[in-house]
Amino acid sequence: MSPAYVPEFLEGLYREDKVHTRSVELLDDGRCRVHFIFAPYDRTVEPMGHVGMSQMHEALVEGLYCSIGHAIQSGSVETPIDFQTFLRTRLQALFMRENVQFRKMLRPQEEATLTFAVREVQTKMRGAYYAVTCVVEGFLRGEVECWLPMTATTI
Repeated sequence: MSPAYVPEFLEGLYREDKVHTRSVELLDDGRCRVHFIFAPYDRTVEPMGHVGMSQMHEALVEGLYCSIGHAIQSGSVETPIDFQTFLRTRLQALFMRENVQFRKMLRPQEEATLTFAVREVQTKMRGAYYAVTCVVEGFLRGEVECWLPMTATTI
């Protein structure tokens, strides 16, 4: 899939020069493969020569937005909101839990990928949120849970 689909999921969330996502590949089985290019890590005094864990974590969050957005848009999961509501409310997402392993040292300016699959959607939650659990494979491996607002007026 072309990189033109990236802004649809991420547009308006981050400054363009800070986005690691370069393209999103929508797989036939409802999974989403996200391609990243990382800038050199610039928080250390001396260059590290590899991508920082914080950059990988940022990529994880970007990939979650892409995979959950794709799942809602394609109808591959049932959620209490439609795609347009997701786009309006995604900044209010609460990232509740992650259990991931960092599996690979990445080099700046080299492509890296993560594949996401929505594993579960729980719509019976406390308050006005529902939980989405995603499984991730690639340079990170594990599971992430975030809560999304039920409606645009939740927050």
